[in-house]
Amino acid sequence: MLNYFDKTFSVKKLQSLKKADNSSLKANDEHKIEAQFDVVLPALRQESEESKTKSVIIVEVKHTLISDNIKKFLEKLKVIDLFFDTFDQHIFFGAFAFINADEAVLEEANAKGLYLIRLKPEFKEENFGTFTPAQFPYK
Repeated sequence: MLNYFDKTFSVKKLQSLKKADNSSLKANDEHKIEAQFDVVLPALRQESEESKTKSVIIVEVKHTLISDNIKKFLEKLKVIDLFFDTFDQHIFFGAFAFINADEAVLEEANAKGLYLIRLKPEFKEENFGTFTPAQFPYK
């Protein structure tokens, strides 16, 4: 397992990115964009004997998951490939590991294609319905 904290890259790579004032992506004093990632899990999924897919799961860890967390996390995932050029042949997926969340927030994250992992005495996946994981960045 790899942990990445305060990963930065040059602003020049972000010419097409329009940042909102309340963006979770911040420019530092050296004019680089910063973002924090709690857990980065590279994996090799074998879908069949002939087919293997390289993937990376980016996990955001929260005590209580709220709607604003989802918005900020999706903002980072939209440009995730700029942070991890070493994984340029990988498919990225997003996930939340959390303890508490309202049902409406779970529905929102589920609809956005984010994996949901509730951390209780027993480990429990919280996705439901016809869940389809989203791939990032959106193409």
